[in-house]
Amino acid sequence: EGIEQASVVLYMISLESVISEYCLQELVYASELNKRIVPIRIGDVSDSEIPTLVRNIQYIDFTSDDEDIYQKSTNALLAELKQEREYFHQHKIYLSQALKWEKQGQNPSILLRNFGLEKAQAWLEIAHKYRSNLPTNLQQDFIATSDKEGKHIIPEVFISYSRSDGDFAKKLNRNLQTHGKTTWFDQENIDLASDFKEALYKGVEDSQNFLFVISPNSVTSKYCEDEVKYAHQSGK
Repeated sequence: EGIEQASVVLYMISLESVISEYCLQELVYASELNKRIVPIRIGDVSDSEIPTLVRNIQYIDFTSDDEDIYQKSTNALLAELKQEREYFHQHKIYLSQALKWEKQGQNPSILLRNFGLEKAQAWLEIAHKYRSNLPTNLQQDFIATSDKEGKHIIPEVFISYSRSDGDFAKKLNRNLQTHGKTTWFDQENIDLASDFKEALYKGVEDSQNFLFVISPNSVTSKYCEDEVKYAHQSGK
């Protein structure tokens, strides 16, 4: 699960790691998921001893005891981790969703819709640049199925909440989807370039039920009040 949920996998090259079955298993799984692997060398190991999966990847050398050299290596690692960070972040997100979709017998409530689907399709279009970190077949199947079937799914639940309660709302949305409920959740369905209020109203209209998250923040929010009023006017 840790490998699945990470954007980058750091592999520490040492005399112990190159003969460790556990480290090799982790490398193999990360490679199967097309994860970005960044090797860092912390031990005196010959190139021929380095696992073939990472032998051709430029490693960052942490073998020196000199504090200045260590700091330079740290800076090099931090700079490396910043490279194409958004692409690999999205790779992680779509992989996590696709794996959940597969593990739940291709649960349709998890399929992408609206802006979330458009964003995933845009990500696929630029993915050809990453020859060793392309989308997996599962990710591609998940996005293709979302395009084919997701647009026809009627949301069962519109989630209204205060931005201050975003972490709770995100967890609630995820749990509802896990239990087979299709949701309308603004973070997945609204493009920042779109008319936010119009998109919200359309979400309320399209959804079968309106769920309001009660908190000290939401009961004083003018935006939440407006959503509740529109849901009431729409007979939800």
